[in-house]
Amino acid sequence: MDETFMLFLNDIPFECQEFVLELDKYLTEKGSKRTIKSAKSGFVTSYGSPKSGKALLNYVFRRNGVKIRVYAGQEYGFLSFLGRKKFCRRQKIS
Repeated sequence: MDETFMLFLNDIPFECQEFVLELDKYLTEKGSKRTIKSAKSGFVTSYGSPKSGKALLNYVFRRNGVKIRVYAGQEYGFLSFLGRKKFCRRQKIS
């Protein structure tokens, strides 16, 4: 793994890193291209379709955590992959 990806991964909460690694492996094995750019609030990491070049999903850092935006759910069947995984969510403790 390259250094930029490791910096991105270090910004992901520890309890979610395994999920991010599994999703990265799944998408890159399917031929998706990973692009990581530095942004104001952290990194923006996108995975593009090898066929069309359009973004399949991206991770965006916000004040309240990391968001995953899914754009092309049916391509490569990765929504079924996501459906089998537990998502990392922060819960409000009162």
